[in-house]
Amino acid sequence: MNYLKGYLRLIRKAEERGWEKETAPMMTEKHHVFPRSIYGQDRGGTNKRCVYLTLREHYIAHALLMKGFVKRYGIQHSKSAKMIYAFYMMNIMRDKIGYPNSYLYETSREHYINMRIGRKRKPFSPEHIEKLRQRGLGENNHFYGKKHTEESKQKQREKMIGKYSGENSPFYGKTHTEEARKKISLTHKGKKITKENREKCSIAMKNTILINNGEKSVRHQKDQPIPEGWERGRVKDPFIWINNGQKITPIKKNQPIPEGWTKGRLPRKRVKE
Repeated sequence: MNYLKGYLRLIRKAEERGWEKETAPMMTEKHHVFPRSIYGQDRGGTNKRCVYLTLREHYIAHALLMKGFVKRYGIQHSKSAKMIYAFYMMNIMRDKIGYPNSYLYETSREHYINMRIGRKRKPFSPEHIEKLRQRGLGENNHFYGKKHTEESKQKQREKMIGKYSGENSPFYGKTHTEEARKKISLTHKGKKITKENREKCSIAMKNTILINNGEKSVRHQKDQPIPEGWERGRVKDPFIWINNGQKITPIKKNQPIPEGWTKGRLPRKRVKE
């Protein structure tokens, strides 16, 4: 089957209809006839040919593009990779009203996996990195001239409280190896904290208090209300550290210490120069 020919028939049908977002009789989505990921953005360029497709047509259009590009260029080509990724994202966006199809999802998933096997992204050139940086500066930044409201800030604070403490921490129950400790030590050797940094840290600590929810303690801004379910103060640590002479791990206080382990941390070893 000629997938790209089928795609062009679908586009011609949409162009003949002449639908616009406001006048279409049903829900539609804007679609660039020539994909922007391949043929560039339409900001000041010529890639402005767009049509309004129904949700089902939009899904089928990207399925035809993926199949057509894979057939023409092969699965490892950069153009095919972009079309595979675009169609794969349409399949995994759960909150998007679309037209999911198990067979097409299976095909897109297989293409996506095969495309990524052994594929390495080329390093960005300095010119491209600078171009990306400039795109987010000043008036180009989507948040330029805006500020978070106090309500928004408070929501973000409450959302982060305790998110990475205790068992939620990705480093919970783990310890650094001797080799890692040496690397960290050598990295910080010779560094000096300036007086300005010390003052900043001091001010930051003075403006916070410890709060707990009975299980964990976190720092909280003094001028912000304490969230529901939390109270001021530090929670008593329900864990103790034990070691076997080589590594340490935390256990609950009411648990028996396993054989071969003793209470306490390992003594720190200074790195010899």
